[in-house]
Amino acid sequence: MRKILFFVLMFLFAAYAHAKDVAVFFDGDIDAAMGMYVYVFPENSASFDVVEEDGKSVLKVILDPNTWSGLSLGKYPLLNVSKDVPGAVLEIKIKGRKGGEKVRVSVLDAEDSDGKKVEVSKLLSPLKADWEILRIRLIEFPVDGGYWDGKQMNPAKLDWSEIKEIRVVSSPNQNEEAEFFIEYVKIIKPDAVL
Repeated sequence: MRKILFFVLMFLFAAYAHAKDVAVFFDGDIDAAMGMYVYVFPENSASFDVVEEDGKSVLKVILDPNTWSGLSLGKYPLLNVSKDVPGAVLEIKIKGRKGGEKVRVSVLDAEDSDGKKVEVSKLLSPLKADWEILRIRLIEFPVDGGYWDGKQMNPAKLDWSEIKEIRVVSSPNQNEEAEFFIEYVKIIKPDAVL
């Protein structure tokens, strides 16, 4: 049994070691020339900065723990992952300032074609105070999402053919402080479909 487990783990490690980047949303730099952008909300009580941490350029993010607050990492041109969804993985290297921070990660499509910026999200385990690599298969995100019309959330399906943003969000009153660091955010396609 141990030998089988060992070979399965080696196979998975090899698959991730040879993963192909489908899209990079952040990797130490916000390169506007490459169509990357970043913003936080609400603007008056959340912030981000690129800082040096453990010898690397990372995003330092401070969200407002008293309201819906988030960081969005965007990319143009829009990303079509509709054919990659079964095997593609959202990979984030992240750590909390203290550990225990509760956040959710979302994938958003563009409002360009239908006027609706649809979001699907997944709650993460509480963040650790040490760097960790989180991998979420795109197929694990809910099929149904929603969009904000200025008054309320409305149900809608995400269009995987026009992905625009990856978002990390803190819900109201979930955290005493919502501060964390991100080294990279990307969608990868491992050699093996997991």
